Amino acid sequence: MSLNRYLKKDYQRIAVVVFLLSGLLSLFWSIYLYNTVLALVGLGLTFFGVLFFLLGPLKAVEDGLLFDTATSEYSTINRIINDLKCTGEAFYMPPIPKSMQVPDTQKSFKEVTVFISPKRSPPNVLSMKERSFDLPSANERSEGKFLLKDRKGLLLTPPGLGILKDIEKKIKTDFADMDIMQFCQVIADVLLEKFNLAKEIEIMEENNVVKFKIRNSAYENLYTRDDNMTTIHLLGCPLVSAIAVGLAEASKKNISIINENVSDDSSEIEIWYRIYN
Repeated sequence: MSLNRYLKKDYQRIAVVVFLLSGLLSLFWSIYLYNTVLALVGLGLTFFGVLFFLLGPLKAVEDGLLFDTATSEYSTINRIINDLKCTGEAFYMPPIPKSMQVPDTQKSFKEVTVFISPKRSPPNVLSMKERSFDLPSANERSEGKFLLKDRKGLLLTPPGLGILKDIEKKIKTDFADMDIMQFCQVIADVLLEKFNLAKEIEIMEENNVVKFKIRNSAYENLYTRDDNMTTIHLLGCPLVSAIAVGLAEASKKNISIINENVSDDSSEIEIWYRIYN
């Protein structure tokens, strides 16, 4: 099953051009024909063209601020992982069941959590049961520990969790109530039309692998850094991470980023997510 969506439709730009051109042409012909009605129509169309232009979609946060904020977070995670020599894989684990009792001080750990395994499994291992490490239990996660016992991995808050929670709050939706493809459709629309965090998004899904192709992401500059910030590729940028969080919520299963392809200028990012049964 596949879903190809080039979703960023520039309706507002088209409206601006149509209204301005129509207005200016009407004004021109009103002068040529000495027609008052055409002059009024032309003024009205020109006014609405300018209004649409002034009310056009603006990014809520400057790209530079997004970049600087994200860079600090990823640099910190990078140092932690390197210091603890935790060089494994990243798994976005679904929320702890709501029925499970968790102390009030630990309730934030009921959300989607990223588990960094102590080492990597061979590339041909696709099942969680065949891996050489165990995922932390719900009880271990609810304890709120950062470093698991006997250094069996790390538990981190996903970089994109805040974005996803903000989206759910803004659109009054719980992605846990959706299936995977419903989530993909909604998140693409919201990221493009309401948050302006990307220009275009294309989605494909097949055999428990979901592929997102993102063009002109607000976080694309994170992939052009010269330093060895491996966590960007491990966890994905905040936008890629937010999608992984949503997939974990919607599927109720573990999610990992299994592949990425970034264009030379970082304007196009392809991400493959695996959903583990």
